[in-house]
Amino acid sequence: MTYKDDLNFYTEMLFDHGEWVNWVVDQYSETLAYPRSDRPEGAKWVCVNPLVEFSTRAQSHISAYRNFVLEIDDMTYEEQLAYMEGMGIPLTTAVFSGNKSIHFVLALTEDVGEVEYRSLCRRIAAALPKLDSSCLEPARLTRCPSYSQPLLFSRDVVEPLELEQWLKAQGVGKPKETLTSNEYKPVRNGRLTNKTMKFIQGSLATEDMHEASLHAVKNMMDVGFKEEDIMNVLIDVRQRTRPGEPKAESRIK
Repeated sequence: MTYKDDLNFYTEMLFDHGEWVNWVVDQYSETLAYPRSDRPEGAKWVCVNPLVEFSTRAQSHISAYRNFVLEIDDMTYEEQLAYMEGMGIPLTTAVFSGNKSIHFVLALTEDVGEVEYRSLCRRIAAALPKLDSSCLEPARLTRCPSYSQPLLFSRDVVEPLELEQWLKAQGVGKPKETLTSNEYKPVRNGRLTNKTMKFIQGSLATEDMHEASLHAVKNMMDVGFKEEDIMNVLIDVRQRTRPGEPKAESRIK
């Protein structure tokens, strides 16, 4: 395979037709997302997940949560390959960064949504203790294959069930389903906004919480949360942001 064959395979594995992609020639410059086919000549980096059209690379601009970048910085090139292969995690492809790490990519067959994506990031990090967990971000830049940095291997996209089975085999099962600040069931008809997530996590200033709670309730209703689930969320947030108050039951029965 030529490097252009590598790049075409890489593009098709990570991005669906019609998605908008943030290709980067210089990783220190800010560029916009363009259609998948409009890949600039000389692109060396790419945001691992697709973005909304004409947007800059940011977590708030992710349009599909499907791909993961896995990196290890404190091993030699050979040790990184041996570790990942030995752990048996299903991977789609890998490219040497040109510095010291290999950028392994796990590309799922479908968008799992932000909440499930972040849950999977935590579980993958727990299953691979030598991984640099700070790289598990949906808007992470990763190295593209090029003439000087070809693909180290090319496999297929990964079914979510295959990843789930591997995680369970490592002793990292799916967290118990609760509507707490850290684990939410994927929504059916839309996505929770950043403002809602900040409210849920209790990361807003106290004076902003009331207005944010109204926004969060409407957002959760819009994406399909049941009334009892919304009440459980509000109770959970109140208990964490006002720890002196008596505790109330907030888990889903």
